[in-house]
Amino acid sequence: MLKNLYDWTLEQASKPAAVWWLAFVSAIESIFFPIPQDVMMIPMMLANRKRAFIIATFALGGSVIGAAIGFVIGCGFYELIGKPIIATLGYVDKAEALRLSLVNNAWWIILTGGITPVPFKLIVLISGWAKVNFFMFMALSLFGRALRFYAFALAFYLFGESIKTLIDRYFNALAVAFVVIFVGGFIALRYLV
Repeated sequence: MLKNLYDWTLEQASKPAAVWWLAFVSAIESIFFPIPQDVMMIPMMLANRKRAFIIATFALGGSVIGAAIGFVIGCGFYELIGKPIIATLGYVDKAEALRLSLVNNAWWIILTGGITPVPFKLIVLISGWAKVNFFMFMALSLFGRALRFYAFALAFYLFGESIKTLIDRYFNALAVAFVVIFVGGFIALRYLV
């Protein structure tokens, strides 16, 4: 089933509207969507590695716009919207500890959240709740997400065919590894706070 979804995504990735859908998915991923945009971005880069940097730019734009919206939700609507999102993700018990960590180490936590598989949406919402400096938050979000997405773009631009061959050959094992990394990001956040 995952292989069929992967093949379908590769097929859709070549369509002109695909980058706009990626931007949308990237935006909502920064606020509440539990599945990272990598699931869409990687097949798109595999389908056309010459457009890898354009694809990364759409993901970055959407992610940063979503981060700004998520920050505002955390800042002004935490109890009404932010807290229920965090509860859905299973982190209400860690939210206060993360808020206190953000007060003391905002730049490090935001940058780490932008680069790693740690759930960025949690850091976004709680940064707003913690009243982190908005401009610092946006600069660190932009830098961290750009580093992550353009690193993917560079890898796929340079080694796209080799990566595609590797994914085609070891799809099941790589799918399991991706899930482990994704879930590991959520688990890591529980122990970091």
